[in-house]
Amino acid sequence: MEQALRIEQKWLTLADELDKLQVSEVNGKGLPFVRYIIKHLRAGDIQSARNSVWTESDKFRNLPTIKSLLTEVLFEGEEKYPWKISDEFEKKKKGL
Repeated sequence: MEQALRIEQKWLTLADELDKLQVSEVNGKGLPFVRYIIKHLRAGDIQSARNSVWTESDKFRNLPTIKSLLTEVLFEGEEKYPWKISDEFEKKKKGL
């Protein structure tokens, strides 16, 4: 049970952080597609949050902080995440 609470807190913390970032990264306007992900996280519906990120992945191109946070937390330790191909392309382009 304690582990379940800790996991739930992880998603609530992610939702709070995304809420702050989605406002600050677009001059206080907020982003509807990020709010939708936040809604799922706060409801504990992690699979729907992940599905939303995959569906809306192109919209995160100019939101590097949010994109990075989602990759690190929502897709933690996974080989597949929405931006993997573009991340690998950028590394090759830079010669890394």
